[in-house]
Amino acid sequence: MKTLFFILGLIITYSSFSQKKIAKDHLISDLDFLADKYEKIHPNLYAYTSKDIFENKLQNLKNEFNDSITSVDFWFKLAPIVNDLKHGHTRIETNQDEIGIMFEDFIKKGYKFLPFSIYVIDSIIYIQDIYTNVNGLKPGDIIFSINGNKSQDIISKLIGYKSGERYEYRLSYVERTFIWDFSFQFPSTSFEIEYLSNGQLKKIELLGITYEDTDKYSSEVFGALSDYTFDLIEDSIGIINYNACRKKEKFKRFLDSTFTTIQQKNIDYLIIDLRKNGGGNSDLNTFLFKYIYDKPFNTYKRIDVKVTDDIKNSHNFYSQFENDTMVTVAQLTIN
Repeated sequence: MKTLFFILGLIITYSSFSQKKIAKDHLISDLDFLADKYEKIHPNLYAYTSKDIFENKLQNLKNEFNDSITSVDFWFKLAPIVNDLKHGHTRIETNQDEIGIMFEDFIKKGYKFLPFSIYVIDSIIYIQDIYTNVNGLKPGDIIFSINGNKSQDIISKLIGYKSGERYEYRLSYVERTFIWDFSFQFPSTSFEIEYLSNGQLKKIELLGITYEDTDKYSSEVFGALSDYTFDLIEDSIGIINYNACRKKEKFKRFLDSTFTTIQQKNIDYLIIDLRKNGGGNSDLNTFLFKYIYDKPFNTYKRIDVKVTDDIKNSHNFYSQFENDTMVTVAQLTIN
């Protein structure tokens, strides 16, 4: 079997190269291994979700196992439980070779993909762009259900496969991968859409599109997500979309240009949108803070590191400490 877990940067691999099924006792032992490893290496595993809730979910999953299943099916069941811990760097990913096998089977069965992209506001799904010629459905219409699945249930299910501390960050990735994720979770060749348009509740059935079409259309709508951009909403309001903390020198030039514009145009209000920011080099935040705050500030209160063999193997500095020691790095103040 081949099960691939990413646990705080630690990769555990079981060998095989086909989508073979994993026996029930191996599934259970994998869950025990995962829970034990998390407990040992994570400094604050239950900061957002209690230990009782996490353990109960794992036990319920164990009780579901009646027979052997593939590692992909195992991932579908386990990933939402791990992501519900709400730690952006604590997640699992399945083996890409076996995902490829599942995808090939999906195509052979004739399943198609949703022919539109979406955006979500306050858990309400809106049509963003439509990829086929459709009479009636248009951008901005509100989706109530797809093939009988209510919108709130769809969002609740799909967000379980996105990791992150913030709901908004996870939701932004649901939006970007919606046409694929929905189609895999609720496979079909066509899609009955119940939607609200101009105050009227309507229904329409849409044929699905091919995978090749999804790649072409979605790139037109989403494209590559820019690391950071600045735009004017109104004459006195600007917005920085701060989507990634990377490319330090480029960010410095971006800030210099942006705040020069803010000063020249006498902009009174600045919005900094962090909802899609997945992290990176925190030094970039320091550069930004210096533009908007003229007093000393703390970039972090403290950093706690739990010493384990895994940490020692990756960072020799921690070899001087006993296992299970909590090493605290004091806050960093910028003057």
